[in-house]
Amino acid sequence: KSGEKKVVGWTISPSEKDKPYNPTPRKTHVPVQAKSKTLPLCDIYGKKSTITSTGGSVNLDLTGAPQYLTLGK
Repeated sequence: KSGEKKVVGWTISPSEKDKPYNPTPRKTHVPVQAKSKTLPLCDIYGKKSTITSTGGSVNLDLTGAPQYLTLGK
């Protein structure tokens, strides 16, 4: 939606030995400032889900495919 803040996350291969389109999944936490603790998450194919922020951050499992986290306006 127009005017909404989003964070997009994915990972890449750490070395040339890895396949460029099949990187090792990584866990990361992203600090967020949002009014709601439950945030919309959308994958590269448009599949929608939600993720819960805890202590001002969300934990994401990153792969080679972008994930779109909506923070709101």
